[in-house]
Amino acid sequence: MNTINWHDQVKVGRGATDTGSGLLSAHRALEVARDLHGTGRWNGTGLIVIHDAYDSHRTASYEWLGGLAALKEGEHYEIVQAL
Repeated sequence: MNTINWHDQVKVGRGATDTGSGLLSAHRALEVARDLHGTGRWNGTGLIVIHDAYDSHRTASYEWLGGLAALKEGEHYEIVQAL
């Protein structure tokens, strides 16, 4: 069974980030990664890079913006499998 190390396996990619510690964008990236994992779109191995964590989180959170289904691999996130 794979144990996910959320803080090491989830990274914030390109796009807007915080001007300070980066904690808010990192928190949003974690939420998106958890949602993607919960729906089986990320199996929890390797890294997942969430691009523009604010926009991706907003899109995933609101059905009128398309919800989680609107997030596209390669655009909103990338999965980098473990070597």
